[in-house]
Amino acid sequence: EALAELVLELAGGDYSARGTPSEERDEVDALVVGFNLLAETLEIERHGRDAAEALLRDEQHAYDHAPGMFVSVDAQRLDVVKCNATFSGRLVLAKENVVGRPLTDFFVAADRDALTAELREVARGRDIGRSDYQLVAATGQVVPVLLSASYVVAPRGRIRLIARDMTRERSLEAQLRQAQKMEAVGRLASGVAHDFNNLLTVVMAASSRLSTRLKAAGERTAEIDMIMSAAERAGDLTKQLLAMARADVAQPAVHDLNQLVVDARPLLASALRDGVELRYELASGELPVHSDATQLTQVV
Repeated sequence: EALAELVLELAGGDYSARGTPSEERDEVDALVVGFNLLAETLEIERHGRDAAEALLRDEQHAYDHAPGMFVSVDAQRLDVVKCNATFSGRLVLAKENVVGRPLTDFFVAADRDALTAELREVARGRDIGRSDYQLVAATGQVVPVLLSASYVVAPRGRIRLIARDMTRERSLEAQLRQAQKMEAVGRLASGVAHDFNNLLTVVMAASSRLSTRLKAAGERTAEIDMIMSAAERAGDLTKQLLAMARADVAQPAVHDLNQLVVDARPLLASALRDGVELRYELASGELPVHSDATQLTQVV
């Protein structure tokens, strides 16, 4: 009876069950000892299998959620055999909608011929080091990637690819190029502003002398005053250009912020498109600020 219960427990998958031999030490007791040894062996194998399955799950999780995009393709057909969740997720597709399709389906049309040619070379034993391509997601978004690939013989001819998302790097490169362009524009603006400022100096000096002569002769100087006023405003514009190009030395002093806003009205109005109205709400009293007037005007 004890042997029958042990056999039933083992048959039910309970490998921790053990039978207790009697004191008679007969053939039934020998069978109990044998089944105990079998149960112990099965229990050890189960623990080993459970540990292996847990390790496999961990490895699968690491593969699926790695930062890089991993893809395996058939070396002959170039169809996707396996991919991780990072790759399918970047395509905004489920894995089952990726596996079995040609790898080139997931790249922009302009890249497909070149990618196919490179993969054929990989199948002949030449690895791809670092090649730039563009994935296209199901949403239509284009994703720049840096691709590397190698040929694997076993178990069947496979090409393993690793793709790195270069979106952030390309964005930073574009920002750097834009910054370099702005720096070049700033240098050009600085040079133009310096030359223009020299011309304004001549205009203002000549206008001042002419105004002095006209006043001494009792003539009107309204037109000359307009020229000088326009030249002064042009000088302010020149200072702003130099400040933007960081080619002018700051001259901090105490200024009324209200007055700076009022003085900036013409510049602000000229920078707006038609249909946009500027409204100002000035403080009731003076707002003294210790700063360079030109730089503060730039802030406004």
